[in-house]
Amino acid sequence: MVRQPRRPSSQKWTTFLRNHLDEMVSVDFLTVPTISFRVLYVFVVLSHLRRKILHFNVTATPSARWTAQQLREAFPFASPPRYLLRDRDGIYGLDFQHVAQALDLEEVRIAPRSPSQSPYVERFIGSLRRECLDYLIVLNRAHLYRVLESYFSYYYGWRTHLALDKDAPESRRVQPAAGRQDCCLPRSRRTASSLPTPGCLKLLPPRTRQRAFGQKRRRRRASTRTAFARSRGLPPVTRPTYAMRPSQSFISDPTPLSNVHRNQVTSPALAAQWLFCQQQGNQNEQASEK
Repeated sequence: MVRQPRRPSSQKWTTFLRNHLDEMVSVDFLTVPTISFRVLYVFVVLSHLRRKILHFNVTATPSARWTAQQLREAFPFASPPRYLLRDRDGIYGLDFQHVAQALDLEEVRIAPRSPSQSPYVERFIGSLRRECLDYLIVLNRAHLYRVLESYFSYYYGWRTHLALDKDAPESRRVQPAAGRQDCCLPRSRRTASSLPTPGCLKLLPPRTRQRAFGQKRRRRRASTRTAFARSRGLPPVTRPTYAMRPSQSFISDPTPLSNVHRNQVTSPALAAQWLFCQQQGNQNEQASEK
């Protein structure tokens, strides 16, 4: 029996994605619930080369015609890439396919129920939820659009990627050292502890924002103050515990405040009363000594 020649094995899916990074974009939808229990849909177009969002928009009623219009707006003047990676959602109907053909885009559809075959856009959606959308409640479409714009400004210039050699989508060359130690690092390669708070998270209440991002910073500041106090031979700096005390008039009853510790003073009015009582007590002691 004559053995037939073995056909060469085709390249793997990951190899295909890696070989066509500069010629491929991914599109996908994500859903965001609002405070009124409405569902908003966000359409994103992601470039594989630098993980950059080429276009996004928000709607409450997505359709094939609306999605096709977003594809036109994503590539208005520049020549589009060669491949368009997407899932098999029915929203990508005939209108979308006709626009893709007019733009000379070759559609590559992933297997059913296989989001891992579109890893770049799925990872971006997961990062968007974990770093931004999970920390706030969206009010309406305009609010969500502003939040996404603010997050993308942080994502482009500050968020690092291991696949980009710990660089951000908008790369910066390394600057020479001048004075401070962090000046020699590019803006996109600083550590996570030195990164600023994303603009979308500035919309949170102060307490929630402090719990989310300020715990490590507060511990570092407290340890620095303690080390400074020890180097000067001073007692360690501790945060005082304040005791609630009803407001009193030092004119009618100044005596109780004379024995109050200064850490128990919780308002400017009580501070003035406490200082007055201390001064009166010192004057009485001096008069008695004389």
